[in-house]
Amino acid sequence: MSHLLDRLSFFNKEKAEEFSNGHGKLVYENRDWERAYRGRWGTIR
Repeated sequence: MSHLLDRLSFFNKEKAEEFSNGHGKLVYENRDWERAYRGRWGTIR
């Protein structure tokens, strides 16, 4: 449930840095899911 609430942008302020005159933004979010996903597919031979 906590993960769901973290993902809802309505309930949390986004900490982001803008670049390219506001055309892009660098967000600081938890990327553990990506490490797990890449690890899962990296072990298949």
